[in-house]
Amino acid sequence: MGNSLTRYKDFDTVDEILGKWFDKPHNLMDDCKNKDIFPSRWEEAPNGYKAVCRTVGIRPEDVNVVLKNDYVQVSGKSVVDAHDYSVSCNLPIGLKMRDRIESIDYRAQDGITIIYLNVKKGFKKGIDIRRI
Repeated sequence: MGNSLTRYKDFDTVDEILGKWFDKPHNLMDDCKNKDIFPSRWEEAPNGYKAVCRTVGIRPEDVNVVLKNDYVQVSGKSVVDAHDYSVSCNLPIGLKMRDRIESIDYRAQDGITIIYLNVKKGFKKGIDIRRI
């Protein structure tokens, strides 16, 4: 096929040509708790909370996680087969929660990045009752 389609400057024209050769996928199913429209979710974890975020197409070593003032920023960019794949997502957190964060750990694998917010344990003090 080579560069036969590169002479077209209009993506709609290329899509029209490719649409004659290939059809849309059939029976497309997935079982993923994160969807394209909402690519992250929060859960409780043993040491605090964890966010599960989609980072499809980004190599694990190219994923960056940064704590900003009131959000955790997940971003990354990889080039695969001469195509750029990038992701950027801000995961909002309340300032009271941010003040409780002791550390953040993360790992990326198979297009998913898991971010662990390790938080200070808030022990409720007992009420001191005294006879006066």
